Amino acid sequence: MYIPEGYHEIFLGYFIPGFIHKVVVTVDGVAKVEVFSRGFSLYAGVEAPAPVSVVFTIMYYPLIPLAVAIYILLTREEIVKKLFAVIAPLYTRFVKPLEALSNARRRAIYDYIRERGYSWPRELERVFNMAYGEVCWHLTVLERVGLIYNFYALKRRFYVNKGLPLDEAIIKIFREQAGREPSEEEVFKARRSCSQLL
Repeated sequence: MYIPEGYHEIFLGYFIPGFIHKVVVTVDGVAKVEVFSRGFSLYAGVEAPAPVSVVFTIMYYPLIPLAVAIYILLTREEIVKKLFAVIAPLYTRFVKPLEALSNARRRAIYDYIRERGYSWPRELERVFNMAYGEVCWHLTVLERVGLIYNFYALKRRFYVNKGLPLDEAIIKIFREQAGREPSEEEVFKARRSCSQLL
């Protein structure tokens, strides 16, 4: 678009609520360009000391589908675990056990696990009315600072207070959750999946 010398306001398009608007401006020459909205319209104010050529490109990114996509990603257990496997080591490298417990929600989760001996993410999600991703984050931090450990048994991952020895935890969980003693194979599989042994 050819712009003569002086100040000009150019209509670019419409401002649409619920969308992120990205305006790319390419100037062939020297000009001061400012993008602004007036009502539901987007404009560009161009101040050129000499005639210039300007190209405007507007891109719209919907916020709702983006929020839905993020929600879907964070509610998928496998994705959340992989995400936290990358983020948690970086965060907890500088966090000490007492600092980890300075967060009130994390402290409540830890107190619950310490009092009972164990828990699992879906139960904590229900008990504390938290999102699954938030529960997993707090469990990962607690585990990284050495306050809890985890193992897989009875088709779920259990998080256990560090003060409860592994073999006692396995027997306790099988008695309370399955109403029976674990078989030798189940004990072996639980031991093999234990995070403190990995």
